[in-house]
Amino acid sequence: MSTAAHSPGAAAAERAERRWAWIVAAIIFMLVAMMVFTGIHWAAMPPSRVEVIDPRTLHIQGEFVEENPGTSVDAQGKVTVRLIGQQYSFTPQCIVVPADTPVTFPAPPPMPCTASWSAGPMPT
Repeated sequence: MSTAAHSPGAAAAERAERRWAWIVAAIIFMLVAMMVFTGIHWAAMPPSRVEVIDPRTLHIQGEFVEENPGTSVDAQGKVTVRLIGQQYSFTPQCIVVPADTPVTFPAPPPMPCTASWSAGPMPT
């Protein structure tokens, strides 16, 4: 018995594989081109609303002075947590907030972040 080296089905399968190889290569090329374009665009035009804070003087004046970080409750019962985020840590390292109370995390100017947390009972 002799078999043909290339049957019509094998030729069709080879054409389909080549077509899919070109399609996949085109998709990969487009993704890489988008990444390069985005990287160059962001490097050339950084976000415009960047406000720079000098970390060397942040703890000297204002609400982030060294004596001020931690949790505070004002006369109206409003809870504010001030902390300073550093490269691999936060100061203070541990904060305690009351349960079921909206907590405000002020950020350096201009906008505070507000969140509602539900935690366990506050220790007395």
